[in-house]
Amino acid sequence: MPRIRRLREIVRNGELGRLRMINYWYYSDWLYRPRTNEELNPELGGGVTWRQGPHQMDIVRTLGGGLIRSVRAMSGTWDASRPVVGCHSVFLEFEDGAVASVVYSGYDHFNSKELTLGVYQGGSTDSAHAQARRRLLRVVSKDDEDAMKRNQRYGGTSRQSPSPGAVSDRFGDWVLGGPLIASFDGGDVRLTPEGLMVYGDDERREIPVPTDTDGRPGIVSQFYDAVVNNSQLVADGQWGKATLEVLLAVRQSGQERREIFLSHQVASRN
Repeated sequence: MPRIRRLREIVRNGELGRLRMINYWYYSDWLYRPRTNEELNPELGGGVTWRQGPHQMDIVRTLGGGLIRSVRAMSGTWDASRPVVGCHSVFLEFEDGAVASVVYSGYDHFNSKELTLGVYQGGSTDSAHAQARRRLLRVVSKDDEDAMKRNQRYGGTSRQSPSPGAVSDRFGDWVLGGPLIASFDGGDVRLTPEGLMVYGDDERREIPVPTDTDGRPGIVSQFYDAVVNNSQLVADGQWGKATLEVLLAVRQSGQERREIFLSHQVASRN
């Protein structure tokens, strides 16, 4: 994601001093959107931590340099009709002493876009409140829900490409779904629709970041270069293994109510 790459540059070049803290909170309607059977089965990788946690942990690990020392977390399964993890709250400590708090709730109550853009899928957050729950009430059977989910995926009859310049296109970036604030010795930085806002010792300034792409074209280009030109991927198998270790630690820490120390972390290559 362009904003994350630019924020990582600020971490690397030290223009605001050392990175000390990251807070990333995301509240959505994930659990009540149409879901397939495996998405609601914890044994098959269902639930918020497995489905949304990789996004959050990859972003936080990238910003912090990748090397997480320990995890303390909880995760919740609060709706018996959707018996998978619907939320998590995670405290991460990096090897260099920086810390991060990572929160995700998919229970379709509060929407954290109210704290960032005030915009949800092209409309106001007020009009979208609990919309996913209301739609789910109209589903007659699990087969109907599976069909709705398939139709929303790539190639599905319900999937529409946003028109260029549309609000949902500009603001649809995953990273803008909740407040992400990075704290340094010399200031705080948050994400904005146009880039990054820096709150320094004496002034506030915005760093524009080109947002005409959401990062997926860059991912495709990286894979192409790795296959055709034998270039090294920024996020390879070892990086994926390290992120998986964090997710496993979230589950273990919640079950055992203790801090989990990690041993398979790798440093960010950017």
